[in-house]
Amino acid sequence: MREQAIKEGFTPLRKAATMGAASSAPPAPPSIAELRIGDMADLRGQDLAPLYKFAEDREEIYIQRLREAVAIKGVSAWVDHRPKIVEMLEWAKAWAEKLGAVEARFVENPKKGEDPTLPPLLLITFACETERPPEKVRTVCAYGHLDVQPAKKADGWDTEPFELTEQPDGRLCGRGASDDKGPALSWLWVVEAHRKLGLKLPVRLKLLYEGMEEYGSEGLPEFVAKEARPPEQRIDEQKKEITLDFKNAGWLADVDHFCVSDNQWLPKKTPC
Repeated sequence: MREQAIKEGFTPLRKAATMGAASSAPPAPPSIAELRIGDMADLRGQDLAPLYKFAEDREEIYIQRLREAVAIKGVSAWVDHRPKIVEMLEWAKAWAEKLGAVEARFVENPKKGEDPTLPPLLLITFACETERPPEKVRTVCAYGHLDVQPAKKADGWDTEPFELTEQPDGRLCGRGASDDKGPALSWLWVVEAHRKLGLKLPVRLKLLYEGMEEYGSEGLPEFVAKEARPPEQRIDEQKKEITLDFKNAGWLADVDHFCVSDNQWLPKKTPC
């Protein structure tokens, strides 16, 4: 695996045993300047306090939505449950459309010809809402998966795995609550908060949801290879300018920043 990663141009991560002890608190997030995200004056000047308060006030609403999502038994390893993955993707698509996405569509899994049970991928786009020239609009793509691993109470669960249950210490337990429905769907609630508070989205936001991550992400590498197809360069000899034509470019071609929204939560109030 390490040799393959190097061959494909990736630097393998150090194994946990070679890494130093974790600090008692997670590091502070980087500043806007450190992120090098260009001209983001709208973001720098935006007061995020109302967003935080809005999220706190709607905690019970978010928990109820997560409860609905956890109840959908989209286990990718159970072939007969794969229609439930499609149901989960349709649930997310309906929310994206309700929140005003300019695009919310399914793309057939590239390997469906080999396995007709494979669910599609879901592509969602929310437009940047600031009055910024098109060439200055930044695109952020968040990836997440909406399938889950197998789970039965007989496996050792204290509660029913597909019923979201609050533990005495405040944790919410349910298959997919943390990996990965909770984090993946949170992007939709961020957009909703902007809508409710009358705030403009400062970037173009793309969401890429798959339904086979827990079974090897069948078809995802092929999708990425195809949709990373770059734009064509157009050269204007008179103006000595080079422009990019995105007409035939892939869906991922305009992405400036990726966020893999699939990891563990640190403490209860610090997301991955």
